[in-house]
Amino acid sequence: GGRSIMKSVIGIFILLLLAAACTRKPTAETSYRIETIALPEGLSGETGAIAFLPDGRLVACFLRGEVMFYNPKTKEWKLFAEGLHEPLGVLPISESELIVMQRPELTRIVDTDKDGHADLYETMTDDFGMTGNYHEWNYGPIRDKEGNLYVSFNTASEWGTIMKEVRGKLDTTLVPKKPMQKFSAVPYRGWLMKLGADGKLI
Repeated sequence: GGRSIMKSVIGIFILLLLAAACTRKPTAETSYRIETIALPEGLSGETGAIAFLPDGRLVACFLRGEVMFYNPKTKEWKLFAEGLHEPLGVLPISESELIVMQRPELTRIVDTDKDGHADLYETMTDDFGMTGNYHEWNYGPIRDKEGNLYVSFNTASEWGTIMKEVRGKLDTTLVPKKPMQKFSAVPYRGWLMKLGADGKLI
């Protein structure tokens, strides 16, 4: 009798403590730390993608084409890669390998000689249409448990121009008649696609 009552009282007390802990509202101080990171010298704030490397450094892609690493311990930026076209997604594979989604392609970027700078830029896929319209941004990649990569392709804007040279079959019958409508005049704009380990884009 007495022991079971005591166990019940202790059990209720523990449940009340847990309930109190769960209902306490988190604050910025208790949930995460906020830090201000100065931009690399000479670069604007147009950041297209950020992620963390396995060793804890920050990787940031800038819309003008630079990929830089930030060391939170030394508070220093270091250039890893450059010459990309509007990178809007980055997936770190290791401290020396990244997969970056830029406007013309999904690119594997590697520092093969381990000197801190990328020396291999490899096209993983560029099997999607492009017209040169400013609104045709690309996002991703995200990787699933099987190692497949997922990327998405923005549609074009009626305000943008279509260049003389396009990638993919151009179909201008899809250009909208109403203002503010987006459209796809080449294959796969507006689609979410999967890149399998076999290199096929589905």
